[in-house]
Amino acid sequence: MEWLLWIDVETTGLDAERHAILQIACVLTDFAVTIQHIFGQSTIRQPNLVLQNWDPWCIEHHTKSKLLDEVKSSATTLIDAEKSIVNWLNSFLTVKDVLYIAGNSVHFDKQFIDKHMPMLSRRLSYRVVDITSFALVCRHINPDFYDKRPKKEYHHTALHDIIESIAEYKYYLDKPQKTE
Repeated sequence: MEWLLWIDVETTGLDAERHAILQIACVLTDFAVTIQHIFGQSTIRQPNLVLQNWDPWCIEHHTKSKLLDEVKSSATTLIDAEKSIVNWLNSFLTVKDVLYIAGNSVHFDKQFIDKHMPMLSRRLSYRVVDITSFALVCRHINPDFYDKRPKKEYHHTALHDIIESIAEYKYYLDKPQKTE
């Protein structure tokens, strides 16, 4: 079978080579966006040295969302989080099941997964379903429809961002044609 694996990562910056994953969440759906399984989210402990190399935008937003406090108090390592996700997937999927990573600007998340979570990366298809692309096309083809899409709250926590991405995707699926 083919599935959408909605993934969101929160990071210390935009560069997968220099920055780290702070939090990851996963939700598995079919293409009709019926939720099949929820992994939830995992907050990853990072050493102080990593936390000193933050992008200023991330410091501001992850302090406001309280993610920084969660990272400092977390006992979960990156390897623990990755193993938990892969074991979760393996508990109900076969190796023949295809997982397309889905979410907003999910190519960004995939770069971090490819770099920092190789076991999970190997489980994913190279194809992505990027909801930001749907939004971009819709904004140009049907601006009125685009303006009525579900508004984001920008909590900048992984599971909340996935729930917003799923709602936005459902909106685009509901009326893909141009309204007059």
